[in-house]
Amino acid sequence: MFRFALCALAAISLSACVATPPLPSETAPAVAAPVASASNDAQIIALINAERAKVGRAALSPDVHLSEIAREHAELMVRNDFFSHDVPGGLTYEQRMAAAGYDDSKHGENISYGRQDPSYTVADWMDSRLHRNNILDRKFEKIGVGSARPYYYVTIFSDR
Repeated sequence: MFRFALCALAAISLSACVATPPLPSETAPAVAAPVASASNDAQIIALINAERAKVGRAALSPDVHLSEIAREHAELMVRNDFFSHDVPGGLTYEQRMAAAGYDDSKHGENISYGRQDPSYTVADWMDSRLHRNNILDRKFEKIGVGSARPYYYVTIFSDR
């Protein structure tokens, strides 16, 4: 009897070790949607400062407040499916900057959509007279970059 009980216990224990196929959700991690990252934002700043250096301009200093303003606008464009400096039915670019405390400063904004690689974004801006003027403006000292998926970039320049 003891031998039978021992064999039965061993059989039950081994049956608990049978491998089961993974559930469909366990087979592979979900692939995340493309995300514009902080490293892309930093790369845009580096590329812009490189363009400024080519023509003897001082490097722009990253500014956390400007980056927050830029990121908020990038996220707003994604959430509300628009691409503009002005919020449809809302604030203009100038009003946004005034609300953030920049009404008495010189500032500019470049926006971009669709370019995953920041080097293409900056190259596109350099090919546009108005965007290039913002990048190379002698009066600008600060820069903030914000992004949101899928590859919306907002860059804000300021003299303070």
